[in-house]
Amino acid sequence: MMTMNSTQQATVAMDKLSRAAAGGAAFNRAYLDAATRSGQLWTAGLQDLGKRYIGAAQSMTEQFQATAKALSSARTMKEAAEIQAAHVRSVMEQAMSQATSFREATLQLVQQASAPMAEQAAATSATMMARAPQA
Repeated sequence: MMTMNSTQQATVAMDKLSRAAAGGAAFNRAYLDAATRSGQLWTAGLQDLGKRYIGAAQSMTEQFQATAKALSSARTMKEAAEIQAAHVRSVMEQAMSQATSFREATLQLVQQASAPMAEQAAATSATMMARAPQA
């Protein structure tokens, strides 16, 4: 037969176990929420990058078409070479500018999308440190 003391001990143990399970569930829920926010930011950012790439490709296509039209109306080989040289120079400048823009946008996306997880990790670390026994 159980004594009052062992019943109390069992109740205390079950209470601790229940609190630990609730804490674990809250911990998992917080990380799931952070992962969801991170995924949403990542998806929106990738859509934006895709739109930028499509815009850049359309711009390049229009530029190629304009150059082709100009080349077709060139009267001399020298004029055609000048048109082609100007086109190449313009394409290179545009490509370098877009590469810088895409790199910056990608870095910004990575920072934004990882922020919810980093914030959650910091919050968890702070909570764990506060709960840790002091030496």
